[in-house]
Amino acid sequence: MDNWTIEPSDNTKNSSNAIFTIFNKIAPPSQINKTAYSLVAGDPSKCSDFQVNPAFVEAVNNSLKSGTGNSYSHQLGPKEAREFLAKKYSYPNIKLSADDIVFDFGGSGAIFTLIQTMLNPGDNMLVPSPGFPLYELMCRNRGCTAKYYKLKPYENWEIDFNELDAAVDERTKLLIIINPSNPCGSVFSREQLLQILDWAKNHQLCILADEVYEGLTFEKPFIPLGSLTDEVPVFSIGTMSKLCLVPGWRCGWIKIYDKYNRCR
Repeated sequence: MDNWTIEPSDNTKNSSNAIFTIFNKIAPPSQINKTAYSLVAGDPSKCSDFQVNPAFVEAVNNSLKSGTGNSYSHQLGPKEAREFLAKKYSYPNIKLSADDIVFDFGGSGAIFTLIQTMLNPGDNMLVPSPGFPLYELMCRNRGCTAKYYKLKPYENWEIDFNELDAAVDERTKLLIIINPSNPCGSVFSREQLLQILDWAKNHQLCILADEVYEGLTFEKPFIPLGSLTDEVPVFSIGTMSKLCLVPGWRCGWIKIYDKYNRCR
């Protein structure tokens, strides 16, 4: 009875959060008598100056009390919620319907769903550096490769298109952009976004636009990538986590901008 050998899967063995692996080992110097605040997780709820809108809490409480949320939902998410987001994120050049919205378990769940949907083992996707480490982990667990392209630190973290040209190949299935940038905090200009779309069009690549920090910009306006094209398929990731200060609610979604159904 003592010689059992139970091994976790290879995916489990190879799974780790690169950020927490490093920062969980860091402790503030003991001689400094101050409270240390971790900014690693990007959790706005940890700041007492940020308070959740009472209307959000009331809406959730009402749903719980009424029992309307106790049943199985549509596989894409509640229709009323999808219709609301479709209306909110439609633009003059492209209109969304409820079928263009997919709810998931937070932004991370939405990213996982897209990678599982779009990539086969052996494929690759183009990921910005610096960027969000979770992309590499999810890609590796799918049996794929995250190929990095550099952002230019002295030019507002814009994309180096020479890097993209060098990285793309016949097994590339997705271009990842993070705007506003995590972790750089930069925001792409309209001109840069149009360059990105033009490059993706020339290579016939879909774009995963990680836009979870929309609405949290200061000096530069945030421009949704899906509002600028009706040709390049764009999968935009959104979430309540940052914008509504509720990362623990795990509510995210995918907005599918694919006017000509090239990905369906």
